[in-house]
This record gives sequence, C-alpha cells and structure tokens, in this order.
Amino acid sequence: MLDTAFDGDGAALLDLGGTDTAHALAVQSDGRIVVAGTSGGFAVVRLNTNGSLDATFGHGGIVLGNYGGSGIGARANAVAIDSSGRIVVAGSSGDAGVDGGGNFGVARLNADGTFDTAFSGDGRFTRDFGGVDSATALALRADGRIVVAGTANGGSASGRRSDFAVAVIGPTGIDSLFGLAADNSPVTDLAAAPTARLQSPCSPTTKFSSPAAPA
Repeated sequence: MLDTAFDGDGAALLDLGGTDTAHALAVQSDGRIVVAGTSGGFAVVRLNTNGSLDATFGHGGIVLGNYGGSGIGARANAVAIDSSGRIVVAGSSGDAGVDGGGNFGVARLNADGTFDTAFSGDGRFTRDFGGVDSATALALRADGRIVVAGTANGGSASGRRSDFAVAVIGPTGIDSLFGLAADNSPVTDLAAAPTARLQSPCSPTTKFSSPAAPA
C-alpha cells in the first residue's frame, strides 16, 4: 500500500523542464530523499519526508548541472551521501564533443546543493578511459575516497568493444587510481572495502595504474 503521508497519494511526479529520468536515490539520516538522474544535464532533487521539494536545496529543491564541457546529455547514474552530508553523484559527462559521447563524471555537492569546491577545485571530476565512458555505480570509503565503476567503451588498447572500468578518487578529487578489466562486463552495483581492494559483483582481480600517488 502506498504511503499517503508522502505527497498525498504516495507518489511524487516532478517536471524538471526537460526529458526527465530518475536513475538512483539515497535517503539521508534525517529521512529526506535525494534522487539523481538526467534532465538535459545531470539532475539532483531533494525531497522532504512528505514528498515536497526541499526549498533549502539548490533552486527550489533542484540542482541541474554538468561535469564540465557542454554538459549536453550529462547524466547521474548513482548517488551517495557522505558522513558530512555532502552528496556525491557519478555518471557520464555526456559531451558529444568528447570521444563521441563522454567520460566518467563525478560531482560532489554541499548539503545546500552548491558544488563543493574542496573537491577537484570546482566540485566536478572527469576521467577519460579513451572511449565512450559511463560510471554506473559508486561507493564511499571511510577514508573519504570515492570508488566509481562503470563501462569504458573503446578504452582498451587491444581493441575490445568495451571494458569494466574502476576509478578510486581521493577526497579532494586529486589523487586517483584507475583500472580496466573484464571485456564486455556491465556494472550494476559496487561496495568499497576499507583498503584499496575493491569488491563488485562483476569484478575480477584488477591491476591498477596510478598517475598520482595516493596521499
């Protein structure tokens, strides 16, 4: 049975002004609901426990953004809330001018919906695996690092059609580890261990290379 205390009939329908799709949600410790998806660029919405838009978040409860570039077609496929109440989303930059379709994109928002400039300088991070790349799952580690997994289409030097891809991003968005493995393997979920070891339902043992040594 639907909970009629939520928006009167148990369901909230939102028009963000574009072609709107919700892909993921997380519930804050205070019961407010954060929904991430796409509406032209990536979209993040926060609802009060009664289903109304939270006016203290973004513009009337809504944040429409991108990971850089034109942002056209950017999407958020995963969302998590860290111990400080910041909201982390991951998806695809969606920029048709970047490798024909986009890179891994990660953004961190403050609790009020503004971009957290302590993360990567402007609150946004992208990673190019060499093709049409999309992050589809994320997990937050206790040390503040963000673990993101998804698909790198064309990111393999051996010419395979697509790869399972993982990025481990430092808490400031600077130090990172990257890896590719498992030809043609989609990612649907992810869990992060306390150390650098990764656990995923689809993940084999992955060997990482590091452009910058972790702190």
